[in-house]
Amino acid sequence: MLSAGSGTPLWAQLPPRLRVTMVNLMPWSGTANTGVLVELARDIAQRSGLIFDIMPLPYARALVMIEEGSIDLMLAVQSARVEHSATCVASVSDAEITLLARPNLVVSTLADLHGKRVGHLRHADYDPDFAAATDILKYEFNSYAQGLRMLQIGRLDALVAIRGAIQYTLRSMGLPPANDSSMLTLRRAPVLLYQSRWCITSAATERALAQACASLRRENRGHALLQHLLD
Repeated sequence: MLSAGSGTPLWAQLPPRLRVTMVNLMPWSGTANTGVLVELARDIAQRSGLIFDIMPLPYARALVMIEEGSIDLMLAVQSARVEHSATCVASVSDAEITLLARPNLVVSTLADLHGKRVGHLRHADYDPDFAAATDILKYEFNSYAQGLRMLQIGRLDALVAIRGAIQYTLRSMGLPPANDSSMLTLRRAPVLLYQSRWCITSAATERALAQACASLRRENRGHALLQHLLD
């Protein structure tokens, strides 16, 4: 079908429709498509003029789907595993990668975790120094709540996660926030919009995505969304 007075098909005039995913754990995404990364995805779509099908997924499944090209875009903390199958479009925000230790365990550096049991979200590789450490006993958990419960009952000595996710999950479990004295910042990592290597888009689309991400980062939109959930 042609548009009125034009030789261009109507379908060619429509904005691209892209499938975008993020981990399906709050505060990043939850039921009814809520959460920080879901809202950021909506903002990117609105500012770029594109159409997004938002599909929160378990992290491991999202990695497989972006690798095989059944997902076009992914919002995630910078990760070597994601970068194996996708390219970075732009930075949207950043996240504080934090180690939370059990009570009475003082951790000043990763060296203090020699022989200790430390948990992390399955398949996540938030900190390269932690990932490379061979003298730490590492255990995977499937959700932040599971990791915090393992820490509570003594099955873990510490866990690695994003500070905002730790504080949000503690509050949702009815527990007091973690004290700064029990937390060690490992690094600040960018939150990136990744594009599957199988997803072919025009230069104009890539430019629109990058500009939308840049504007959200300038406005500190990701931190504002997270703070709203923590207030």
